[in-house]
Amino acid sequence: MIQPYGVFPALSRSFFWAAICLVPVDLACASESLLSRTESESLIRRTPAFLGTINAKGCPSIEVLWIEATAIFFQVRNMCPRSGSGLIGNYLVDRTTAEVWEGIDRDVLINSDALTKYQAILRRRMIRARKH
Repeated sequence: MIQPYGVFPALSRSFFWAAICLVPVDLACASESLLSRTESESLIRRTPAFLGTINAKGCPSIEVLWIEATAIFFQVRNMCPRSGSGLIGNYLVDRTTAEVWEGIDRDVLINSDALTKYQAILRRRMIRARKH
């Protein structure tokens, strides 16, 4: 007869239930206290360069370069530039603080009224998620 929990049934059974019951809850709490990809992209849409491109009748496009545990890296391009490559900039969004940085090495911290208001909303949500 095959035992469903392996050679050490008591140990394996408790590990099995810990993995099923506890890990998803912990991961859910951790992920809620971080910004999602959508929230991070919404921050990029509120940067002065992105809004300036829209005001100049441009066509800004956001591309995810890569995602790390606590940061998402974006590249923003104007898809209908009047000349040149259309590169608007590379950005890093810190998923733990909602900070937006120009350059992937955290070169310049970006601040604007639109960005600051949305950051405050996101930070309140992240704080509530950490308390639960």
